[in-house]
Amino acid sequence: MLKSVRVYFGAPAKAVYFTIAFIIGCMVVFKSIDYIHPDFSHGFLSDKRDFFDQWYKYFLYLHIVFAPLTIFSGILQFSLNRKTKLHKLTGYIYIFSVAFAAFSGFFMSFKSLGGIAGDLSFLMLSILWIIFTYKAFALIKKGEIENHKMYMTRSFILANSAILLRLFSFITNTCLNVNPVSAYVVDAWLSWLPWLIIFEVGRKLGSNT
Repeated sequence: MLKSVRVYFGAPAKAVYFTIAFIIGCMVVFKSIDYIHPDFSHGFLSDKRDFFDQWYKYFLYLHIVFAPLTIFSGILQFSLNRKTKLHKLTGYIYIFSVAFAAFSGFFMSFKSLGGIAGDLSFLMLSILWIIFTYKAFALIKKGEIENHKMYMTRSFILANSAILLRLFSFITNTCLNVNPVSAYVVDAWLSWLPWLIIFEVGRKLGSNT
């Protein structure tokens, strides 16, 4: 019963979310153009003027190139028939993109907005993203398809933190009268941790049915 419900609602929900993720991903790409001439008066760059040109910008530019690629290639990964050559190609693009996006995100995490609470969220996110993606790659090389899918799902949940962070930030900045720095830290955690927990709980419940 539980499995049939998931199948019935899963495909439409996935299509809706992938569409939203694709649109926001495109918006992120266009927004990234602004970082060529950064504005330090507000937003997550507001505390980074002193070291931006020294080293931070190089990791930022890497991140804004490859993070959207993880979204676009990830959407294709979960939409295409896994037996096609295109599925395999987009898989390699995804892994390659994660390597650079997570690597740059790791170093950027040490200077996150909001102090240690923000640092810790992005640091954990970057490390787990690398681990999950590597495991997914290693498992498919061994032919362990189901375990590969499980780790790829975990990895893509973390990739989608870029989408959810911007979505939550938009909501808190426009609809709620809260401190923007505190809200950013909360949004940073909400963008990935609850969804990873929900996935793990759902997987556990599914295995018991």
